[in-house]
Amino acid sequence: MLKRSNARPKEDALSNYWLALLSIGFVAATLVYLLAWRIHLMALVDVVWTAGLGIAAIGYLTQMAEPTLRSYAVLAVLLIWSGRLSTYLIRNRVLSGKEDPRYAYLTAHWGQHARRNYYPLFCYRYCLSPYSCVPSVSP
Repeated sequence: MLKRSNARPKEDALSNYWLALLSIGFVAATLVYLLAWRIHLMALVDVVWTAGLGIAAIGYLTQMAEPTLRSYAVLAVLLIWSGRLSTYLIRNRVLSGKEDPRYAYLTAHWGQHARRNYYPLFCYRYCLSPYSCVPSVSP
């Protein structure tokens, strides 16, 4: 039965969650960066990031000792957002082969250093962005 109180994560599970999430985020950032660079489409990173936020929120909710109805409602909204944006990006950026204007600008701006500069940007984004899910799923 869903309760309205004490929707805090389990202590040990929470530390394991963050360790796993940061590890997976780093590996995902590396692999997606390499693939995006190879196919010359940095917009692929946005798809994986958006879907990853939804997955991170699910993982966080599973670690809660007593999830509340509010936690599930917020998770549902976050998953709808994640799914819709991922689908949009796949259709309008990845499958069409159109680079996102932000990445086209950065590539032109950075010139020969673009490859070097994208990697830390993507690692930072993947490893720290799940923190934005925690306040929304927590009470």
